[in-house]
Amino acid sequence: MERNEKSGLLYPNKLARVYLEAMEELAGPNGLAAAFRTAGLAELTNDYPPCNLDKAFDSLAYSTVNGALDEIYGPDGGRALGLREGRESFAPGRKGFGPPAGVGGAAAGAY
Repeated sequence: MERNEKSGLLYPNKLARVYLEAMEELAGPNGLAAAFRTAGLAELTNDYPPCNLDKAFDSLAYSTVNGALDEIYGPDGGRALGLREGRESFAPGRKGFGPPAGVGGAAAGAY
């Protein structure tokens, strides 16, 4: 990915931050730094998006980091790591965002 390349499709900063923090916990700081370098996004090392709901984290950066995991760990390893990261990021993300609109009671416990 070229450093200035953008898709124009943006995620909330908080969503990206929670995912990157989960990725760092599983891959370790060095593994995540390697993924950032491979993705051409070394500037993200130790500089995650702020914890706010501003839509500012480009989806191309998000997918490029995930693609870098496949390059580093192979398709099966990258997929396994991505699945674990998704699970790890879900619980903290849920606490930060609350239950989905219109879901309450016992159903909210599933989220």
